[in-house]
Amino acid sequence: AVKEDKALTMRWLQALETVRNCKTNSGGPFKSAVKSATSITTNHHVKTYLRKAMRSWKNNAAGFTKRAIIWLVDRIREARPDLWGRHVSEAELAEQTTKVVAEAALAMSQIEDDTHNDSSQANASSDNAHSSDSESVSS
Repeated sequence: AVKEDKALTMRWLQALETVRNCKTNSGGPFKSAVKSATSITTNHHVKTYLRKAMRSWKNNAAGFTKRAIIWLVDRIREARPDLWGRHVSEAELAEQTTKVVAEAALAMSQIEDDTHNDSSQANASSDNAHSSDSESVSS
């Protein structure tokens, strides 16, 4: 786990929290929140995650990005209850953080696999469309 100042972590979490109630057909707030959080955080894992979330961002269809942002905020809340004034021992905090980091790593690897599969399927369907077009032209 990457150590980051509590105040700094709270600032970028607050920036991301603003999208929780936004509609997904207005993508501007999502992009703005991610840019703000990325510029605030010093955690390279968070920056990488947010960049990945923005890969599929579309201005009028930001559902995936919204789910990714909310997922991250919820995982941080789960991993760091001390940020919200809850008194936990160092051992409990370390155990909870380790658990959440392991779950997050698994989820991130699945996102990479899904993204790779989606792009492979898109290329295959694109190739099929082109071959259908060339067949109709040659007939």
